[in-house]
Amino acid sequence: MPFFKDITDEAFAFFDTLPPDWQEAIVPVWDQYMEHSRVYILEEAGQICAGGIVFFGMPPEMDHFREEATRWVAKGYHYIGFVWVPENQRKKKYGSAWLLSLIQRNPEQGYWLTTEESALTEFYTRNQFRYIKTLRYRHCEEQLLVYIPAAHSEISVENDTL
Repeated sequence: MPFFKDITDEAFAFFDTLPPDWQEAIVPVWDQYMEHSRVYILEEAGQICAGGIVFFGMPPEMDHFREEATRWVAKGYHYIGFVWVPENQRKKKYGSAWLLSLIQRNPEQGYWLTTEESALTEFYTRNQFRYIKTLRYRHCEEQLLVYIPAAHSEISVENDTL
């Protein structure tokens, strides 16, 4: 059975599992973010089965969507980034287990994330996230998804009153 744990102090063990372009995006700036972030993994039999980073403030690479990012950070929502399931661990529901474990760790916490891949939008909506809108900047397009905790269920996404 996989075990959910915080490996922020050993973050490079997770970073080493990431694709090279993701490593290039996070490793050089990690010192700037590590105080306001947590790296969580699912581990089974000594293997990382899934992982991701939760940012408590402004996440990296949000320059083009700074207004939207500022909005969610100001509301106290944490950003989920760099969610990754190693190739040899896919099709085992580890990504869903990682998200569920994160939510169970602090059920009152709201989360937001963006993704460029429509298949991942479906994955996140199956895992309690709501599609909010598509963010666009030049030729870049990302879907914004949010996990709204039950305590905030009266919030209306449609009326933009989050």
